[in-house]
Amino acid sequence: MRLVHGNSFSKEAMARKHSRPEATQQCLLVPLHEQCWECGKRLWVASSAVRTVTTLDRLCQLTLKIRRCQNPSCGWYHRSYRPEEEGHWALPHGEFGLDVIALIGALRYTHHRSVPEIHRELLARSVLISERTVTNLLARYEELVTLHLTDQARLRQRLLPQGFVILALDGLQPDVGHEVLWVLRDCPSGEVLLARSLLSASEADLAALLREVQASLPVPIRGVVTDGQHSIRNAVQTVLPDIPHQLCHFHYLREAAKPVYEADRHAKKELKKQLRGIRPIERGLEKRTDTEAQAIRGYCLAVRSALTDDGRPPLSASGLKLQERMTALLASLTSVVEKRGRLPRELERLQSMLTKGLMATRSLWSDVQTGYHWVYRAAHILSNDEKLKGAQVRQRYEELLDSMADVSTSSEALATMLTTFRKVTASYWPGLFHPKRRRMPLPFQAWGGMRRSFVGGLGGIRRRHSLICSCIVDSQMKTMV
Repeated sequence: MRLVHGNSFSKEAMARKHSRPEATQQCLLVPLHEQCWECGKRLWVASSAVRTVTTLDRLCQLTLKIRRCQNPSCGWYHRSYRPEEEGHWALPHGEFGLDVIALIGALRYTHHRSVPEIHRELLARSVLISERTVTNLLARYEELVTLHLTDQARLRQRLLPQGFVILALDGLQPDVGHEVLWVLRDCPSGEVLLARSLLSASEADLAALLREVQASLPVPIRGVVTDGQHSIRNAVQTVLPDIPHQLCHFHYLREAAKPVYEADRHAKKELKKQLRGIRPIERGLEKRTDTEAQAIRGYCLAVRSALTDDGRPPLSASGLKLQERMTALLASLTSVVEKRGRLPRELERLQSMLTKGLMATRSLWSDVQTGYHWVYRAAHILSNDEKLKGAQVRQRYEELLDSMADVSTSSEALATMLTTFRKVTASYWPGLFHPKRRRMPLPFQAWGGMRRSFVGGLGGIRRRHSLICSCIVDSQMKTMV
């Protein structure tokens, strides 16, 4: 929307200064019934209404035949009966079709487009619309999604064949100080049962949410999965004392492996310090187009893509990945030296940086590798791919903890990692396993995690980018050799 500035005030210009174009299609809509379903008398056409609806592919003028019952003793006397097909085109009083609303919602929440970007996309599709209308239609989309998710008849139809619910509870906080969005979800079906913002996470508030969900469910709750927050544990114990309560393995491992992740991040930071200077090498090749320059650019691109490939705790060791990739690149350069006898000056400089960085951080990786070795073993046992019973998984995990306790190390960092792991395990232990169930899915992590979906998408792009860079290096080095 454009602002027109005057001497002492500003006023908003009209979003559209011309009339709407002529409709490209005419449609006549009539009611399906001609007899009143209450008194059986004929429904007479009382009036006609005309409305214009903009869809993604055309501008359609709808002519509606509206019928009314003329029987004064009928309960439907003089009540308008509009064509059923009208709801297929647009919402009541809406100027844009449901397909436009669906596209706006998909662009916003699936492709993460902003309102101006959605507006430009619609204009490119020849849909005449203003940014303000895009915002309004986005609100209509959210209302429709809310109605769909809270449709109790649909939830009942979905849950009755399943016969039970495994309830997952977790909170999402956009920023510190804001309200926390608490979401209760059924793990097997993936259905959101309740979502509500709360200012606090007290036991009483969470217990009220659990009671509301329990009262609305048509099937019993077989299990509950949450993180280890004490207020959540107490609320579940108060409302659902006889229901198996398992603590989320993802939250547990993230907290238990925090010292390992921090050590990995520190080692990665120290290695990245030694790898500064890639950009000057690339700037020196700007005017060169020969095969050798392309191969050097490929190496630089592989280093830069590896530097930006970050991971998330607890299982993603981004520092170890960087160290492995730099070791592989250094081995590739050494192989070129063995075959050609020498490297170009730019690659010699890159080889020197890689050698210096790997040598400077060599003492940091041993503890990180050992720490992640234990974390991966714990994750493998908890994943329970063998479908063992809870008591068997618990026994295997006890054996793992005994092995940790028997480790003797002179490294203070590694001792801190193992001590923290055992301490956090002791806190989570009562809810990590349950003898009545073989395995429970995790709450948000089994769902895909709303908080991590966008970050995961970026990580996927970076991983693909790194793979492409590796392919470029391999193909171009074959040409050089």
